[in-house]
Amino acid sequence: MRYLFLLHALLVVAVISIGGIRGSKFDRPPVEIFPDMDSMDHVRAQTPSAFFADGMASREPVEGTVPIGHQLPNSPLASGAHPSLDGFTALDDSYLNTGRFGDFWGTGLPEELGLTNENIDAFLRRGQERYNIYCAICHGESGNGQGVIRFAGFANIANLHDSRYQPENYADGDFYDAITHGRGLMGAYGDKLTIRDRWAVLAWTRLLQETERGIAADDPAIRELVPETPDTASAD
Repeated sequence: MRYLFLLHALLVVAVISIGGIRGSKFDRPPVEIFPDMDSMDHVRAQTPSAFFADGMASREPVEGTVPIGHQLPNSPLASGAHPSLDGFTALDDSYLNTGRFGDFWGTGLPEELGLTNENIDAFLRRGQERYNIYCAICHGESGNGQGVIRFAGFANIANLHDSRYQPENYADGDFYDAITHGRGLMGAYGDKLTIRDRWAVLAWTRLLQETERGIAADDPAIRELVPETPDTASAD
């Protein structure tokens, strides 16, 4: 028994020796077993540094990056340039990039896509390809919400043929925003699908909804289901 008390006393002494008495102060930094990135290498502003070739510790932001808390510049919009359709982000608040006309969701495909009767088929096939890669696993190839992930135990997957997702109830711009930023349990795909591909997936989804109503996908009139110019639609 005395050995147990001796061991207990040694443990108390060890804890006090390592941790110190509550309220005591030390000149040396504490011993951190798991620092968890509390102490990071840094530089003092406006001081020289021998690490960089120009001798300056303060650095300019990396070209092409935007600091947190800063808005993207509107220079491309002011100069009349269009954002890249094959990029993942744009530098303006146009309908093409946001799905909005001011405070309203829009309906239809942006005119910047340049869709014509000659290229609409290729555009839809591209949408089908991207949809099958990124969307069908959850929503199913037909859009009925019966993708393979549902049988892995994931429920509450949207059936895109429900009335609430039809064009008259769910504006195209709102749909595009959901693809870009995610919605509910669905993650964002703005970093996986380019701007053009997001609109192509939207167009293919609308086509799936129409074929569910009995319109064949190879019907010549199918082109009319994908309008080439947008209109403003419902408010938020």
